[in-house]
Amino acid sequence: MNRDVELRFAQAQWDQLYRHLYPGDGCEHAAVVLATLVERPGQSPRLLVREVHVAQDGADYGVSPQGHGRLAATFINRAVVRARNERLVYLHVHNHASDQSVEFSDVDFASHERGYPALLDITKGMPVGALVFGRRSMQIDLWWSKTERSELKHCTVVSSRIQRLYSSPMQAPKTAYRPSVDRQVRFLGEAGQAQLAGARVAIVGLGGVGSMIVQDMARLGVGELLLIDSDKLEDTNLSRVVTAFFRDVARKPPKSKLAARYARQVNPSVRCEVINDDVSYEGVADRLVDCDFIFLCADTMRARLAVNAIVNQHLIPAVQIGSKIHRAEQTGKLELFYSAVRHMRPGCGCMLCNGLISSSRLAIEEKPDEEWRAQNYGTETPNPSVITLNGIGASRATHDFLMDFVGTDVERPTAGYYMYDVFKGSWSKTNLRQDKDCSECSDDAESRFARGAAVRLPCREKTGRPQTIRARMLSLLRNLWASWIGHSAAKLTDTAQ
Repeated sequence: MNRDVELRFAQAQWDQLYRHLYPGDGCEHAAVVLATLVERPGQSPRLLVREVHVAQDGADYGVSPQGHGRLAATFINRAVVRARNERLVYLHVHNHASDQSVEFSDVDFASHERGYPALLDITKGMPVGALVFGRRSMQIDLWWSKTERSELKHCTVVSSRIQRLYSSPMQAPKTAYRPSVDRQVRFLGEAGQAQLAGARVAIVGLGGVGSMIVQDMARLGVGELLLIDSDKLEDTNLSRVVTAFFRDVARKPPKSKLAARYARQVNPSVRCEVINDDVSYEGVADRLVDCDFIFLCADTMRARLAVNAIVNQHLIPAVQIGSKIHRAEQTGKLELFYSAVRHMRPGCGCMLCNGLISSSRLAIEEKPDEEWRAQNYGTETPNPSVITLNGIGASRATHDFLMDFVGTDVERPTAGYYMYDVFKGSWSKTNLRQDKDCSECSDDAESRFARGAAVRLPCREKTGRPQTIRARMLSLLRNLWASWIGHSAAKLTDTAQ
């Protein structure tokens, strides 16, 4: 076994498959899933489940004379030909009665040895394989070729709560104890803290709201931060950007660098990748593909469009945070005063479906930067903003992230759009609406759902690199230093214990 692979499900595909495998009869059932393969430099290969084809008992799936379950040849042929034509990975699925640990049986492996070399010939270069389910576990036998195979690193189910499955509890990540997170570990447990330490989290937009989220992520012990913002600090930002200090104003540094500085001062072991650019550019948005979670704090339609696509195309959970204060022009009376926290989950109603990406605003923003800023903002009075309102949204978003991402035993509501109305002093929820033929999140054959790199992101092209070689080298050196600090701290802790 050479390369462990990650597997990702959106909620609808997971529910369809799990209900079929475990209807309550205690029997074995089968299906085929077709998944997009995403290969990333230096990262584990990732499979994004796009289609689930359940095998009907007695017709598509039966029992051999030896008492073993077997898919019908016609069912296999339809699925594997579709996998070849759509350039998807074919995975045969069946369930065992086990719970937290599961493995293939000798009979399963013998079946793979007999059948998968022939399937590889049909798929013409695409891997094939098998999934076996326990009730709370999973294993994969993925055949890249007739001589190279892989097992499962982990499976992630991206729903309101982010579920993770392993072949056994021993495969779950573990982290060294650190005194700075002692009180958290008493709540989350070491396994929960390990999930945070192994996470790569993106924060897009590092102003008032984004800077507060950097603060929370660093103190929670998130292992890696991707920090994206094209703006520099201005003196008018100082009342809201919590990563900046008065002495920074004269230099006007990029907000992304201030965020990285703050995160490293709070947590010396955190790894930061800094991008001083706009997420709507293709080379910048591509960096989000490697993330486990995205906080969208930028206020442009271009940013919403790009992140909305990534959520659905790569099955990555996200949340969008914003606030609004508006006074009537004539009377000066407050008309709007709210903070919004909008959960973004793949395949269940996106920002386009819910009318949160304005085509007219996009048309303005598609113009060159200087032109659209002059047209849209240059003649307008800056929007009111206050740190207290930003704090309400940022705190709700990071707390929701913690509860959903770590997997506590707290009952969680379904994903939706939440608004805190200052006039009412309470939160309200809007359930997600989905268009059945949405180009982003539906299961329509032409949608970008779970297509990975097979379709382009809706981003602008840009000549040149979004980050200079010097900046990348400095970031690499800082991360090496952070890793050494974290390793040294762990050794000291082990010695003390």
